[in-house]
Parts: sequence; structure tokens; C-alpha cells
Amino acid sequence: MCQIVPRVVTNFFVLQSTASTFLDGGYPACHAAMSSALWSQEKPSGGFREDWRFYMVIKECIVEKPSQKTLRILRGSLGQACQERNSLGRTLTPCKGKKSLRILDQTNVVLSLDERDVLELDENLAELLFPITNCEERYALLCNKSRLDRVRDIDCGSKVRVQLRSGDEPLPGVVRFKGSLLPDRALSGIWFGVELLDNPIGDWNGVFDGKLLCNFASLEHTRLVPVCDVMPEYSIQDQRLQKHSFAPRGNNNTDKSSSGQSKPKSK
Repeated sequence: MCQIVPRVVTNFFVLQSTASTFLDGGYPACHAAMSSALWSQEKPSGGFREDWRFYMVIKECIVEKPSQKTLRILRGSLGQACQERNSLGRTLTPCKGKKSLRILDQTNVVLSLDERDVLELDENLAELLFPITNCEERYALLCNKSRLDRVRDIDCGSKVRVQLRSGDEPLPGVVRFKGSLLPDRALSGIWFGVELLDNPIGDWNGVFDGKLLCNFASLEHTRLVPVCDVMPEYSIQDQRLQKHSFAPRGNNNTDKSSSGQSKPKSK
């Protein structure tokens, strides 16, 4: 078996944190470990912006800094393009073959990665993958093209199956909401509000951050879930594939602890 050796990165710096802590009823608690600076950005208007480009890390990197704990950048981590600056705040000239990224799964970390170790994502795909907080699970979905194509077609009214916990039988439901929880902000993720049929185990009333996003949601039946938890309902001829459709749940303790739970909290 071929062993993948993590790449060692030495040139990086940590941004000074200026963001406030996420609160219940405010921004999604599942992104408490991600860059809160991203949540405060408004979507750019007008022409192309270099910093409005998103990437996925496709090879684990190890960041070393003297006298501090080694930092692992997990495969499947998301990054946003940014300009690297020195300790005086002056912009540094990008190194050839490198990408300067703000790692969204880590707290205020910016580093320069080899271009071979990252894959650029279009904005729509980045929005879809962002709510998945397990990096390996996120990477697995990106690599599973057939499943990714199917879940990208899910829309309001689609019949789906929802996998709430690993090992549980997927539950039937209907998508009542698909979209961003903070549409006027930067990358906030595409979420799915699913009405669970005949299963009164909901947790979302259609309201987020004080705004009504879905008229059809009810605390009794509606769950707000990321794309990794949903799959289109199968036709009869596809039933034989059902057991293999959901990607295996990642059990990387480091990843889970760094990113929190897989759903937001609302008022």
C-alpha cells in the first residue's frame, strides 16, 4: 500500500483575531472554529476579485513553528485566496508555484501552500461543501463525482433520504428549503431544510438569525442539514445501490473537535 507523506510547510503566519464569539441564535455554531472574518465579509459586487477564489487542500500539510504546537492542515480543508503580509502589514510578493490561503477550518491561519496541494473550486461548489465540517468527509464527497452530481441537482420539492447518524437507516423526507443562511454575506454555505415524513424529530422552525427563511418548516418535522446528510430518493431500478450511496462517516477525532457539530443553531 502506498503511504501518503504529509507535506511540511514552514512559511505561515496567524492573523490577529478581531471577531467576536459566535452565539446561540447568531452565526452557526458549527463554524465556531472557522475564520469568523469570512462571515463578516459582504459579497463583492461588480468585477472579478482575486480574493473571491476558494480552494480545497487535497494533500495533508504539517505547519511547523518554533516553540509552538505543530499545526496540521487536513486534507479536505477549505481555503480562501488572500494576500500574504509580513509582520509590518506590508503585502508580500507571491512565490512562484505557491498559493496564499486563509484556512477556513482553522482559527485565523494564513499560509502559503504548494499549488499541487490545492484544487480550486467554483463558488457554487464551495458554498455546497462549506457546511460539511468533517474535512475527510468533505474530500470524499468531492471525489465521488456520481454522488456529487446527484446531490447538486437536489432542489426544493425533491424527495430525499436523510442520514442523521452513522449506521442509522436513512429517513425519507422532502426538501422545503435550500440556500444560504446569510445570503448577503460571504461564503456561508448551502443548507437543506428537510421535512422528515412520519418522523417527528425536527429541530428547525425556518428562522435563522431572526429572519424567516422557510414558511414550510416546523420544529416537529424539519431538520436543517448539510449536503453530506442528504441523497435523492431512489427510483426502483436504483434500489440496489442505496446501501452504498452515503459516504462513510469520518471518525477523525481531530477533525470533529476542530469544527464542532454539523448543524447551526438558530433563535
